[in-house]
Amino acid sequence: MAQLPCSPKPYLIALTAVKTSSVVTLKAAIPKKGVARLVQAHPELFDGIAFDFAEADGPGADVMPRMVNDLAYDVCDMSPSSFLIARERGVPITALPVMTYCGFPFDQIDVRVAAGINTPRELAGKTIGVRTWTNPMKPWLFAILSREFGIGARDCSWVATINDPLAGVALPPNARRSDGRSLSALMAAGDIDAAIMLGKTDARDIIPLFPDSMTPAAEWYTRTGILPIFHLLAVKTATVEQHPGLADALVDGFTRAKVLYLEQLRSVEPDMDELVANDRRVMERLGIDPVPYGVEQNRASLEMFIEAMVDHGYLTAAPPVESLFARVSELA
Repeated sequence: MAQLPCSPKPYLIALTAVKTSSVVTLKAAIPKKGVARLVQAHPELFDGIAFDFAEADGPGADVMPRMVNDLAYDVCDMSPSSFLIARERGVPITALPVMTYCGFPFDQIDVRVAAGINTPRELAGKTIGVRTWTNPMKPWLFAILSREFGIGARDCSWVATINDPLAGVALPPNARRSDGRSLSALMAAGDIDAAIMLGKTDARDIIPLFPDSMTPAAEWYTRTGILPIFHLLAVKTATVEQHPGLADALVDGFTRAKVLYLEQLRSVEPDMDELVANDRRVMERLGIDPVPYGVEQNRASLEMFIEAMVDHGYLTAAPPVESLFARVSELA
């Protein structure tokens, strides 16, 4: 069982280049949720860095289009799917080994009772709705379901309801864009049989495919040691090239914030936003760091996700993991 870090020492970074220069102000788009909330609450954790925070409500926010299309931020919380597609298209962004949102996708798929889906294999031939086609929950969920239950994304039909952060992402023949209706509306009309990331609903005819989602999560993690990554920290390549030592300083500051965050998760009554609740479940059930930092710590997860992105047609080739990340002391 992995040991949770109790201090930032395993990740401490040499900060000389930043400390001896003037303070660098970075335009940042990160959520006020999970570990990133503590970054906004404690700017003193960062040496030589000040932040100009943009409004960003976390995963699903509209900041990613502005990052990949306009390079609007120096630092941006991004899904790994949008990040990988942008990188393959030549967008000059790179990643830091800071994972802001990890977890398991089993609690993110709901089904209509009338569709008669009682097991993952019964998704075959059914129509599934997603918000964005590039939402990382889809490749993660079906990469795992393919290995565990023999049901792949090609065995289903798909409907995407909103535009992707990157324009021009092609859909395969078994997928289409919706007519503007939401996932909830499509489910209510019976036009889709299941939905990924439907959100809270009081509808009695909609139930989770995995009622006890942490049981398959624990079984999966015990066998594989893979904790899926849903969001990571992306930085503008020109920013880290312009300021030597900046990537190190960012990783160190986020690591200090994570130490505070893990302490909060251990408290009796943490402020339970959805990311906090997710991370606390992972930590309590599995006894592991719910947001592990580092390339090596996440290599198996990154490689599996990249493989899924190629298999699902999002990428034309699998990039080497190291090519995606800014060089920090961890990788020296």
